[in-house]
Amino acid sequence: MKTSNYFWEPIKFDHTDIWFWSDMHIGHKCESWAVPLWENRCFKSVEEHDKTLIERWNTNIKDNSIVFHLGDIMFGTKGEERLETLISNLKFKELYVLGGNHHAGFKQLLQKSLCQEDGIRFLHIGDKKVYFVSNYFEIIVCGQPIVLSHYPIASWNGQSKGSWMIHGHCHGNLYKSEIGKILYKCKIMDVGVENCPKPISFSGIRTAFKVKENLTFDHHTKQTKNPF
Repeated sequence: MKTSNYFWEPIKFDHTDIWFWSDMHIGHKCESWAVPLWENRCFKSVEEHDKTLIERWNTNIKDNSIVFHLGDIMFGTKGEERLETLISNLKFKELYVLGGNHHAGFKQLLQKSLCQEDGIRFLHIGDKKVYFVSNYFEIIVCGQPIVLSHYPIASWNGQSKGSWMIHGHCHGNLYKSEIGKILYKCKIMDVGVENCPKPISFSGIRTAFKVKENLTFDHHTKQTKNPF
């Protein structure tokens, strides 16, 4: 069951059919790039790239699943029509979309979303619900606190008590940095396409984090009082 009062309480889910992905970059032709993003992802064209990512989504995610896409879902002009078409072709029951920093169509569909639930605006597309949320979001899945953000955070809510930090934006590059070599000892994961070639489930992340530590880089401890 979800809770109300989102702005001071994380949204709660009581099942684990929940999936995460980020930075699909559908339609990103990268015409001015020396090496296009789709080529870095080992595709022969942007069309092959888009078709394959949609297939990976629909192969793993079911019609009753809840999905969080953590930003940069689409790139390019005529975003409203293209984003609505893309969403119509994806399997899910509820989709939470973060804007990211490439947010083609996001603003337009947000403006069309006149309904609200738990303080979050949403849009019906067919029999599916699409929620439009900010680039920072907190949820609790079966008691597990999770901080979601398009951008990585080094010090996040509940970190010392075992909360997770899931992000996108970096295309796997932060792992290679000196900061990343320290940061990713914690329970933080980049769920962008480069690091997660297909959507990853709540259960998949939980398994990956079993070997991670509850490290923290600030003064907060397990005794800190907050929703996490």
